Amino acid sequence: MSTPYNRLQAYLDQVAARPDIARAMAFGDSWFQYPLRRYGDLETKLSRHYGRRLLVLDDSYPGRDAKEAYALLPRWSGVARDLAGRGTPFDLFLVSMGGNDIIGQDFALHLKRADDPPDGQSWPWHPAIPPVVQRHIRLDALKHAFAKVQAFYEGIVLLRDTHAPQATILTHTYGDVTPMDVPYTFIGFTSGPWLWTPMREFGLVDAGEQRALSRWLLESFFRMLTFVAKSTRAFVVLDTRGELGDPAGWDNEIHPKGPGFQHLVDGFWVPAVDAVLAGADNAKKAAARPGRAKTRGARRPVAKSVVKKAAAKKATKRTGTARGRTRAKPR
Repeated sequence: MSTPYNRLQAYLDQVAARPDIARAMAFGDSWFQYPLRRYGDLETKLSRHYGRRLLVLDDSYPGRDAKEAYALLPRWSGVARDLAGRGTPFDLFLVSMGGNDIIGQDFALHLKRADDPPDGQSWPWHPAIPPVVQRHIRLDALKHAFAKVQAFYEGIVLLRDTHAPQATILTHTYGDVTPMDVPYTFIGFTSGPWLWTPMREFGLVDAGEQRALSRWLLESFFRMLTFVAKSTRAFVVLDTRGELGDPAGWDNEIHPKGPGFQHLVDGFWVPAVDAVLAGADNAKKAAARPGRAKTRGARRPVAKSVVKKAAAKKATKRTGTARGRTRAKPR
């Protein structure tokens, strides 16, 4: 059950009425708040799946980037502090952030023409810098964008550790985007393409190189998230960047259609949320056993620094792609 942030008091009333129900807060971009489409986005589909079994406070907005989200951390910390003070802290933080900084509206800020002088020689988030990246990416500018995204995620970790230390953070790596001349449209309104148009304006016209660059950016994003996950605990990265490879399944360059969102929810998000909720239930039962003291922060729903790269078996059968699971080494 999802409640928008502008109805915060209604959410607090729901929690007060049902303190036994798991609680989540969602911070996101258009993958959590995709406007004017009936089929719903990731957050909408998750909330429909769990219904009243999970109370979600949603403060997502299309087009939001990491800089804007970072500025909202004090607001979100206030809510988390309030709930913790009532004895009902959040169990989950659901996050979709970084896409606009890397493959969305800010993408053009990182581009250069092939004959422009180099802008940076090194890249911390990938061992290889392909020729197309060397020719067309301003690496120093991109480092700055990644630093903002990293700072946001580290801010979420601090928020969690301060006000809901038993909670799990779930985030993702979007999907296998394809630069193409397909913008978002609705009754005369048009936005995008965010990749295809600026790439062509900067002289990158080969479709294969365009997609190679997009995939390199998302792999770098995944590696950055993995770094954050390894530095903390209960931070789960759903590695979805290789999913939805058929452009026909996308509403536009960077947003899937309904079946695509549903595939990601069923194959990645639901199994991860189920694992957290099961861990929380088990911890409650253990704490309620005679002779066992209740300790704050005792719930450990997922292993330390887990990075998931596996969909459920039913998703594997549906797509026919092989998947594996990677777990970071415990610190």
